[in-house]
Amino acid sequence: MGAATATAAGKAKVTRFDKIRHWITPFRLHCAVLAVYVILVATVMCFHEPWFDEAQAWLIARDCSWREMILERPHYEHHPPLWWMMLAIPAKLGVPYEIGLKSVNLACAMLMIWLLEFKTKLPELFKAILPFSYFLCYQYGVTSRPYALMICAMLLIAINWKNRDEKPLPVILSMMLLCLTSSYGIVISGMLAVNWVFRFLKSDHSLIRNKRRFFALLALLAFAVILIIDVIPAKDVFHSNFDVQGTEEPVPVWQRFLNAWILLPSETLFTSILTNSSFNFVTLSWDQVLEAGLFSGADVGVPHPDQPTQEQCDTTADHVFGDEHRVHTALLHAPRRHHTGILHSDSGHRLRDTAHQRR
Repeated sequence: MGAATATAAGKAKVTRFDKIRHWITPFRLHCAVLAVYVILVATVMCFHEPWFDEAQAWLIARDCSWREMILERPHYEHHPPLWWMMLAIPAKLGVPYEIGLKSVNLACAMLMIWLLEFKTKLPELFKAILPFSYFLCYQYGVTSRPYALMICAMLLIAINWKNRDEKPLPVILSMMLLCLTSSYGIVISGMLAVNWVFRFLKSDHSLIRNKRRFFALLALLAFAVILIIDVIPAKDVFHSNFDVQGTEEPVPVWQRFLNAWILLPSETLFTSILTNSSFNFVTLSWDQVLEAGLFSGADVGVPHPDQPTQEQCDTTADHVFGDEHRVHTALLHAPRRHHTGILHSDSGHRLRDTAHQRR
């Protein structure tokens, strides 16, 4: 009886081991990439001295009450409070500064690479090399900012995007997470939502035919509005001079808008007119306007010599908003420019293409 029991237990152990081996075998490369990534990032973290903004987030999480963290600090930091709320758990429990800060970011970075390796349909070569690129390995992995969490949200959106009309909730929750990671995330989610609405309006000719999708998008809009209200700058935010050129009063709204379109594309690629000046205070000389305008115009406004047909545009649009190419674009396009430069360039090309189609 005892021998039979031992034999059965041995078979059970072999069976469980075989199940684990059967699961791991197809993902050996992915498991190895994830393990090497974690070891590499954790090692570099040991030698990385956090920047002042990384430390500031920890101090906010440690010293602010939950009410201040959620309702007051966002008006001065201009970003939603999710990152501070995550850091507040180790900070308020007394975990040492660097251990707590880096542990939270390492967990986010691990999740980012896990999603990339096991949930996306990217080519195997990309899955092997992307985790060790500068941005995913150092900028998003080693430095303790909400960048890794932001990429996680983008990956989740991409993974669920194909089924967004049939199952809108996973996409909406992923977009809400993206909104919570950064104010930039609110803009990105908003543009994705607008694109989504235009696409189903074109096919369904109705906002409310799919009621689940309609109410899900309505919930996303309400959520984004609440976050925007939460990050609106306080009245005393600009009570000092942030402009190296000495302008004490904010410039008119039209000039800020002009600065954004003239300066951002140029500054992300070619020029270095600004340092960390806010557009609220920037005044440019005519030669600076001309210089930045020429570069920005070349980046945003110059049409491609071979204009695509409508069929090619539709095929490309379906490909871009597919799972594989969306992740590919998000991860490979970003290192070439700053986030705002990508948004400006993309919006400029979209406006130009729309005008061309109307003609």
